[in-house]
Amino acid sequence: MLEIILVNDCEISNLMMKLMMNKYLPGVEVSICMNGAQALGCISEKTEKFESETWSAIVFLDLNMPIMDGWQFLEQLHNMKPEIRTRMSIYVVTALLITKIKERLSTEKYVSGYFEMPIKASDILKSADEHCRRLEHQIPLVTG
Repeated sequence: MLEIILVNDCEISNLMMKLMMNKYLPGVEVSICMNGAQALGCISEKTEKFESETWSAIVFLDLNMPIMDGWQFLEQLHNMKPEIRTRMSIYVVTALLITKIKERLSTEKYVSGYFEMPIKASDILKSADEHCRRLEHQIPLVTG
């Protein structure tokens, strides 16, 4: 089961991204978390419900959020079981991708890539394609 997890404290961004996900990745479940702590709870809940071999997720992660930001979320991944961690692809989506942030992201071993807001349909399709190829999933992608 493939899931999309949007981790962003901006409700408007979440709504726009969810609409795009529903259009370009029909049938894929989309969960919205307002901060990193909620995302960790969501991932824990989902992986308890499904076997780790059948569950996987693409996480679109904002960096600047209250309670637990994206950087803290990435730090907490080290505490997660490897069999769960390897079933996720994490893409940072942020409004400001300056060189300093790109350099830091390049050292984060759990980050698959990054996109600048607003995210485009091609970014969604690229991330889904990369994730599915890595895990050898088959999902219907809508390209138009």
